[in-house]
Amino acid sequence: MNHLITKNISIDIETFGNRPNGLIISIGAIAFSSAPADVEAGTLFSGKPEDSFYEVLNDNALEEETRFVKDPSMIRWWKETNKVAFEKLSNLMRNSTLDSEQLVTKFIAWLKPFCDQGYNIIGNSPSFDLVIIENACKVLGIPFPVNYRAETDYRTLTDLIWTPESKPRPGPNDAHDALFDAKFQAGMFAQVMTTVYRWKALEQLAVKLPEVQEALKVGLKNSSELYAASQSGFDADGYAEDMDELKAAIQLIEASVPPVTPQ
Repeated sequence: MNHLITKNISIDIETFGNRPNGLIISIGAIAFSSAPADVEAGTLFSGKPEDSFYEVLNDNALEEETRFVKDPSMIRWWKETNKVAFEKLSNLMRNSTLDSEQLVTKFIAWLKPFCDQGYNIIGNSPSFDLVIIENACKVLGIPFPVNYRAETDYRTLTDLIWTPESKPRPGPNDAHDALFDAKFQAGMFAQVMTTVYRWKALEQLAVKLPEVQEALKVGLKNSSELYAASQSGFDADGYAEDMDELKAAIQLIEASVPPVTPQ
């Protein structure tokens, strides 16, 4: 299976502006993977967290920052629509010591080794999270390590499985917590990739179906012949030959059926 399934980083940011020059107030990310054996066994659903990142902007830096846009309508949206999340975030910001440059520098230092190893970067969507982070890097003179080929759109992938109405979403007390949202995206992404993998396995099975049907016929025919032989006398050579054919038929069937792992 390709590395899209096995090596990923889910990123979420919270901002005071939804344009590329918006002020980043928190960054959450989680690196997760499934070993190839897990993927082949269809157990990607759980994923395997490897490392995580979560930092927020200091509230004094928030007031003093002039290099990035603080959209009044976005600030009002936070205070009026997401009171619980904003209160939680405000408490964290009071205890933070990071200004914008320190926040972005710390995140990029965490992210770069994963980028160097070819991890995919999942954003909701990349044109929001990654574009804003890349612009911040440009303004602050920090090299941006994400190759455009590594960008993966969470929204498009989840739309393959769910309608907008049926798509699971974080609860009101968890939404807009950057680390929680990053973890939630990772779990949803794993479900999508597991489903896609199983679709591919079923597709491969459908291609092999005529071959599988023939194998079943051979197996049934051999079973009938073995039973008839047992009633009329035993032919050791014929028995061995029939058993070899039956084993080959069973192996073909087993190889054609995708593994199913209880969830």
